[in-house]
Amino acid sequence: RARALHDITSLLVKKLAPLPVSVIHLRLQFMGRQTINAIAEWDEARRRHAIELDKPALEWRTVNLVDFLVAGLTAPARADVPH
Repeated sequence: RARALHDITSLLVKKLAPLPVSVIHLRLQFMGRQTINAIAEWDEARRRHAIELDKPALEWRTVNLVDFLVAGLTAPARADVPH
């Protein structure tokens, strides 16, 4: 798992290279938190029987989460806002 996470992070950093390093680090933090929160919410909703999480439903949610995360990671950075 650790190796896979390292490899994924390395690939993401390469893809995000045009962005300032501080923006990359912040966005990766946001991505991690959003992923954990989404999965926890799905699990809670499943336990309450508010949603179905069969294989097709989980795949649909996962694909949409990844699309959402990629859009956020690759969004243009505002140079006029100090950090």
